[in-house]
Amino acid sequence: LKAGLSVEELEDGLEHHSGLTGLTGTGDMREVRAAAESGHHDAVLALEIYTHRLRQAISAMAASLGGVDLLVFTGGVGENDATLRNDVVNGLAFLGIKQVLVVQAREDLEIAGRTRAVLRQ
Repeated sequence: LKAGLSVEELEDGLEHHSGLTGLTGTGDMREVRAAAESGHHDAVLALEIYTHRLRQAISAMAASLGGVDLLVFTGGVGENDATLRNDVVNGLAFLGIKQVLVVQAREDLEIAGRTRAVLRQ
């Protein structure tokens, strides 16, 4: 590679040292949010990028679907970061979203179900 990195080094950088972690030193959104609220410039930038990319992805899906009536947030960030949800929804007002729901993720049930399926094979 031109930068002198091996494939393994490049994979490690992209997997473990980019995104929120690359910008703020942590991938934990709670820590990023706290740093941003304390005025940490890199954390503010990271949240702006995260929000922009989330809006971008939702907009692309809405275009493919011909619109959106309902937007559902789930998982750690979706369930627990009301500020992020508000920022995303406010930035998507042009889509005319009529309802926003927060649904508790139940990864434990998904893992249990998949484990049972594997054990049955």
